[in-house]
Amino acid sequence: MRDARRNEGPQPSVSVVLSVFNGMDNLMDCLRSIQRQTCRPLEVILVNDGSLDGTRALAIAARQQGLVDLFIHHGTRCGKSASVNQAVRFARGELVLCLDHDIVLARDAIERFTAAFDDEKVAIASGSLTIRNNRESIWTSFQAIEYLISISIGRTFLDLFGAVSCCSGAFSMFRRNIYSAIGGNNTGPGEDFELTLRIRKLGYKVRFVRGASASLEAAASFEGLVRQRLRWDRDALNI
Repeated sequence: MRDARRNEGPQPSVSVVLSVFNGMDNLMDCLRSIQRQTCRPLEVILVNDGSLDGTRALAIAARQQGLVDLFIHHGTRCGKSASVNQAVRFARGELVLCLDHDIVLARDAIERFTAAFDDEKVAIASGSLTIRNNRESIWTSFQAIEYLISISIGRTFLDLFGAVSCCSGAFSMFRRNIYSAIGGNNTGPGEDFELTLRIRKLGYKVRFVRGASASLEAAASFEGLVRQRLRWDRDALNI
């Protein structure tokens, strides 16, 4: 299988980057899932991007507990693109795993991801996402089905033909040297879609690694779901 674990050879070093805005509810679960990985990352870099809740205090506590190696604080919100770009400038890993704060990784997610980069032409890859709160409301149940069809099944099919067009900024891995060479994320909406398309146009491979899995918290209300999808549609039209 294309996403099989690596059986031999050295593991590439991995830096984990999180840009967090008002993320105190799920942040610790995310950080603990990183520490439980079968392939431990070289470092965890957390950017508090102008949060208005208790994220800063929680991040400082996580730093003291050894869950975070580098903590960057923005007094005002700069946006995810700028925050990730800043974090990557400090990263030392050959590969960078970019996460949202509500992502909880399967124990072998990083190991599965890194195996895809045995091919030197692979510059970026995304993983399989499931809905963790799928029983919270009818809307989360619908999204669980949607993610199964569009991500787990749909992108597996697209990957067979090298046709993956978007690596989600919530859960993706890229080569740090290529990311830096092309200037990182463009600031503005839809940064993950735009970055993936730009990498494809330069001739690099884009992968979907089904075996690299994680879960997230989905919008539980109809209003929250509508706001999310309108934002996604607006971003896609902008790109």
